[in-house]
Amino acid sequence: MQAWISIADMPTNGTALIFDASTGAMHLPSTSSKEHIQLVWEQLQQEFGELDPLLLELCPPSIPLLTVMTRGWVEGGRPQDVAAFVRTYVREELMEEVSAVL
Repeated sequence: MQAWISIADMPTNGTALIFDASTGAMHLPSTSSKEHIQLVWEQLQQEFGELDPLLLELCPPSIPLLTVMTRGWVEGGRPQDVAAFVRTYVREELMEEVSAVL
């Protein structure tokens, strides 16, 4: 969620990106196809090396969530208990961002 807020606040040539949308409405998918998720997963593996496939399995089909959660897992030292990491990440990190917006 914070990523979309940041995009809206991002100036492009002095104008926020959100005002440059020609349709007046931006449709941002909350989920992505399995194929698209797999493509992003392969790109994440190229960037970070070997990743635990349980991250992909436990993450909802959301590319932004998969990306930030994978980054958090890597930056957190690649915890062995991936299921516990995902539960904690969603409960603490994600809920903290949602609460900040509300």
